[in-house]
This record gives sequence, C-alpha cells and structure tokens, in this order.
Amino acid sequence: MFENSNDVIDDKAAAWAARTMSGSITQEEERALEAWLLADQRHRIAYEEYMHISERATIAADITAEESLEKELENLASKQSVQRKWFVAVPALAASFAAVAFLVSIVLGPTDTYSTYVTARGESKNIDLADGTVIALNTNTEIQVLLDSKQRSVHLVKGEALFDVARDPKRRFVVTSETAQTSVLGTRFNFYEKPGGTVVSVLSGVVEVSDAERGAPPVTLIAGQEIAIRANDSRREVRQFRPDTVTSWRRGLAFHENEPLSKVVADLNRYFQSELVVGDTALNDIPVTGGFDVTDQAVAIESLAIALSLRTEHTNSNQVVLYPNE
Repeated sequence: MFENSNDVIDDKAAAWAARTMSGSITQEEERALEAWLLADQRHRIAYEEYMHISERATIAADITAEESLEKELENLASKQSVQRKWFVAVPALAASFAAVAFLVSIVLGPTDTYSTYVTARGESKNIDLADGTVIALNTNTEIQVLLDSKQRSVHLVKGEALFDVARDPKRRFVVTSETAQTSVLGTRFNFYEKPGGTVVSVLSGVVEVSDAERGAPPVTLIAGQEIAIRANDSRREVRQFRPDTVTSWRRGLAFHENEPLSKVVADLNRYFQSELVVGDTALNDIPVTGGFDVTDQAVAIESLAIALSLRTEHTNSNQVVLYPNE
C-alpha cells in the first residue's frame, strides 16, 4: 500500500490523535507530528478530524448525562464522509505500559498496602478516593486500591465498576483484571469483568487498554468506544456502544440488546438471591432486547416471562426455572 494512500494517512492520523489525547506525548514526538502535518495537507485534515471527534465526544460525555454522548456521537458520525478506523496506540507504548502493569501486579500481591472494597449481591456503592476519583461499584464486586504519592492502582477482583478518574498528569491511573489492563490520566470509563473476559467502555477522555495475557501493544480508545478482551482468545473486538445501556445499572436497570437468553439470565443472576435457571436448552439462544429492573427480582422475571412468552416455576432449592409457555 502506498505511503500516502488514504488508508495509510487515516491510520497514521488515528495513531497521532490517540497519542496526543493520551496526554503523554513527548517533545520529540510533537516535533515528528508537526513535520508529518506539514508534509501534506491531507495529513492535517485527517488528524484534525480525529481530534475533533475525540474532543467533541469527551465534552458530550457529561458525568450526569450519558444519553447526550450517544446523540453527539451519532451527529458526528453522520458528518464523516468515510467511516473512521478505530484508534490503535503506537507500538512504542507497549513496553512502557507492560512495565507499569508488571509493577502493579507486584504491588497488588498479598500485602497489606492496599484497601479492599466489596459489594454484596444486589448492592451498589460509591467509593471516594483521596485524589478526587470516584469509583461506583456494581453488584457482587470486589476491588483492591493502592493510592500513594507515586501511583494510583486498582485491581478488579470480580464484578463491575464505573471509574470517574481525577486528572493527574504525574500519576497515571491503572486498572487491572485477570484479562485486561487499562491506563489513564483522567477520564470516565466502565470496567466489567465478565465470565471469560473483560469489557472496557469509555465515556469520556482516552483510555489505553492492554491484553494482560499476551503483552500485545495497547489499544487506545476514545469516548464512545469499547473493547472486549477475552481469555484464551487473541481477537480484540473494538466497537461503538450506547452509553445509556452500559451505565444502566446505575439507574437500577440491566439493559440487553439482542443478547441470547442464557447470557441475560447469567447477568441477572449477579443481582438476585434466588437463582434464575433456563429449564429448556432450546431457549438458550432466544434473542432478548430490553431493560430489566434489578432492584426487584419478581418484576424482572415477570417482564422477561411476558416478553418471551415463558412460564416460571419456583423450586424448593431457591431457584426460579424458565420454561416455554405451552
């Protein structure tokens, strides 16, 4: 592919915009960027388009209005003459990020230097850190936090958390799980440790996400983008998402869009004491779209049963089984 083809220019513009938005671009890199921008007017146009999308999306992702981000992203997308590629961080970031992640894994080992926060099934809570960061914990979640003068680190042991990170250019904020590692300066993102992998969704700012198992170069996401990193799977799926659905748990809802019933049931079981069970395997792949009240299991089950024409059976073992409504 020719160096100055539109695809190559687009890739380089995306990488430069991602590096700029990360907040850690060096003076040498700034000089290289300026030289690249001056070399061809198309370079500057492509770069400015990426910066515009990122900055506008970040502004739109107000902490109290996720729906405004969705509308803003739709408006921006409709104005683009071509579909822009996802931002991918430059390979030079990989070594430094891996080193940070390695240090974090050591620090968050079996020591007494970190604080542990947990929520029970059906419980949620906010954690206010000394640096101004706020962490909202979803149901059945556990995190370990290390915050000192040199570093800000969180290990998500299980569950889901929404991070509103206070900006600090001198201390990156690193979040790790079994399968993923993220690094930010100051932003807002959702981090969900699902069975078999992790989903990171960015609501504002820029987040670098790395595969904890493979040490591949990190992917840089901007507001409105998310990535799914799966265990034992080298594929890294980057996509757009609906902010109002990702953070619906903050409003007492679990929202699913065209997901198989088996996954919806597994998600709902994070919230309730009585286990919901699919009684007929033929039902597992039925697609489900809708929001379910996770503050009231009876209401959630009734909504699911009505939507899919199912009947429910309560067992003596504290289970609620779903069957076809014959």
